[in-house]
Amino acid sequence: MKDISIIIGFKDWGPERILGAVQSLIDATKNVDAEIIVSDYGSESPLESRDKINQLGAHYYYFETNGVWSRSRALNAGLQKASGRILATTDADMIFTPDTFRLLVDLMDSDPGQYTLMQCRDLPEGIDHEMIHSGKVSFSLLNELSVFRPRWGMGGLIAVTREAYMSSRGLDERMEIYGGEDVDFAKRVRRLGLRQTWLEDPRARMYHVWHPSSRVAADATPEGRAAIAKNRDIHVNDKSITRNIESWEFSPETMPPLVSVVISTYNRAKYIASCIESVIAQSFKNWELIVINDGSTDNTKAVVASFTDERIRYFEQENKGLAAARNRATKLASGRYIAVHDDDDLMLPNRLADSLRAVEEGFNGTYGGWIDFIHETGKRTFNTGKNLSLESLLFNSGACLHPTLFLEKRMMEAIPYDETLRSGSDYNLAIRMQRAGVKLKHSGKYFIMRRLHEEQITNTDSEIQKASGALSSFFGRSTMQWADVKVARDARAEKDRVAIQAQKSIEPVIIAYLPDELVQRRANVQILPDAAPGEATKKLLSRAIGFEIRELNNSFATSALRINDLKLSELFTLLADTAVRVDVETTPTTEDAKLLLGEPIVLNDLEIRNIDNAIRHLCVEHVELLDRSFVLEFQADDLSYLTGKLTGIFPEGSLLKLRLSEGKSLARWICLTSIRQNEMIELLSTGKLGELASNGVESRVYTISEMS
Repeated sequence: MKDISIIIGFKDWGPERILGAVQSLIDATKNVDAEIIVSDYGSESPLESRDKINQLGAHYYYFETNGVWSRSRALNAGLQKASGRILATTDADMIFTPDTFRLLVDLMDSDPGQYTLMQCRDLPEGIDHEMIHSGKVSFSLLNELSVFRPRWGMGGLIAVTREAYMSSRGLDERMEIYGGEDVDFAKRVRRLGLRQTWLEDPRARMYHVWHPSSRVAADATPEGRAAIAKNRDIHVNDKSITRNIESWEFSPETMPPLVSVVISTYNRAKYIASCIESVIAQSFKNWELIVINDGSTDNTKAVVASFTDERIRYFEQENKGLAAARNRATKLASGRYIAVHDDDDLMLPNRLADSLRAVEEGFNGTYGGWIDFIHETGKRTFNTGKNLSLESLLFNSGACLHPTLFLEKRMMEAIPYDETLRSGSDYNLAIRMQRAGVKLKHSGKYFIMRRLHEEQITNTDSEIQKASGALSSFFGRSTMQWADVKVARDARAEKDRVAIQAQKSIEPVIIAYLPDELVQRRANVQILPDAAPGEATKKLLSRAIGFEIRELNNSFATSALRINDLKLSELFTLLADTAVRVDVETTPTTEDAKLLLGEPIVLNDLEIRNIDNAIRHLCVEHVELLDRSFVLEFQADDLSYLTGKLTGIFPEGSLLKLRLSEGKSLARWICLTSIRQNEMIELLSTGKLGELASNGVESRVYTISEMS
């Protein structure tokens, strides 16, 4: 491993400019074990610079792009190839003094809990790389001629440890064209708890070679102005530490897990398979799963062994109790964060991603709401959780459910579970963490579905659990006077209320995760472009019914793959495969499993802004009509006129409408008709649809056919 990797990102900057920057870095790293990586992010003539850069001793990599410049992605692409324990990013318009990187490495090594920035000095117009490298101007003269650049905002250099880069998951790849990506990255590294330092040794200098302003060039186009505004919005309003959570295009080729999911289990072979499947199906993929088998006497070991995912780590021990098993899992965890999970519960697919998004500066972790469901009936109770404090734990019920906890590992190491408690160690831990000052932020999301069944500790060990809770509560109140207790109890419901996603929006989603005997599922599957589904997904798709949707001129529009009678384990298989996108429609088959807030959302109420998704939804919802149907797309600036005319044109009951989007001046509809082909031909031939066009309504007609 190199001491330091230095990355330059560029596109179409010309060979003289990039070669001058590389030569400066070569000269400035002669006394340190370094590698220099040049990330060419989509130049039109890549070969012009490649050979010369490699001859100088740097490493050149070219990356195909969609044509849009992104400094974030360009640097991440180069960092993907880096091997240094220290990672530094800079620009192709910088010149460094010879001792800069030796001093930088020495400073970083003096304190691993820091990251380092350098202040850039602007050179006047007329001094270029050739003049500097040829010796026509000296560094002492550059120092006299240059002026300080403001410390924040316009590139320069930032150096971080490899661990910090992995924990932040790089520069935010949403940012494009220009602006804010370096400042945003530096602030997020600081939110990790690292100390910010500046390399201010007079022997270390960084000079910026003049060129026309990139900011001015970006501001000159609507696309550039929009990108600058978007980047600013991300930088100012997104307070999270971790980015590129569900999609990191240029993630390092090897990286440790960021999150350790920990499960302690005892005789739960009946439920642990779906528990593990819900972890594998997470939209965030950089995790490890640690399963501690606490002396089970059933076939738990065989169930866990049936999973071949290399991210699962399985350990056994004699029965020592839940607290001891969880403490062992903490010691074994290699992630920065620990996500607690119970062996009979189900994670909702975005649980880990939503947890990472919720962790902000000043917080050690997060937690969320949960849905209790009775395993035998599917009856559900939504629990929002509450603002977490010592007072809410002591004087308000349902503040935080332990298996929604997502916390820095170092906190779990500093405050372990009390192994003297046979039950209730989770509540005891929460009390002690609050007394120790651990800060947790409610995510505003539901995280898990908690399965209620007869074998739960709450049912089998209830008396001991109550006694343990009473003991922990006594400990929590031990420093409170009666007046303190009175104040702490006052208006708890109002003080502890949290904002969380609406039940009516989440309930139609979560019913898909009820047991197979309580619901029927059908899935609409889309294979993503240039993606290859896994073997398990291919097996499921082999029983899918496929439909092609074409315009009347026979040009392809989109397709739909529908799988009926989908089992829960099969749903998790599809969700785990990043090559496919899955929409699930679930029908409860028992009274208790039905939606609590009315009937399922119907198509007329869906607002879907993508034409392909809209057509696929129609195909899934009305598959019985697909062998004798047409899809029509309409755009109009007068919604009432459009709906009135469509009602008059089509036979009663034959038109099913789906609103795509409705702005101030445009209504867009997708319609599925159940009329027969000869009826559609008659409508087209009589010109009734043509009448719409004469009144400003654009329309398209698609045919649907089953794929072979």
